[in-house]
Amino acid sequence: MLTYLYRDIQSFTHLVAIHGSQLLDGLKRFEKRTLRAIITMYHQQNDLFKNNVHTCKDRIISIFQPHIRPIVRGKSKAPTEFGAKMGVSITYGYTFIDHHSRDAYNESQDL
Repeated sequence: MLTYLYRDIQSFTHLVAIHGSQLLDGLKRFEKRTLRAIITMYHQQNDLFKNNVHTCKDRIISIFQPHIRPIVRGKSKAPTEFGAKMGVSITYGYTFIDHHSRDAYNESQDL
């Protein structure tokens, strides 16, 4: 599948080379972001395949939500969760967000 994706990316790059930047200017913002995520995901998956490893820094899980990262929680129900991780404190009835991150971090740093 990586070969097919590489072929499609090369075809698109060739079209951009022929028609210039007006092809990219015709894309909507969402389409540009999705295209960037697809190309980044291809490079990540290709590196994983070539190096025979299973981990990658800032690995893209979804091309439509490239900012989402898996967080390993170790729970029996769902060992991996997706989404943002927040450190929240409540002081005198007011709620404050102390830490907001889409990457995993150690909660003991907030104490």
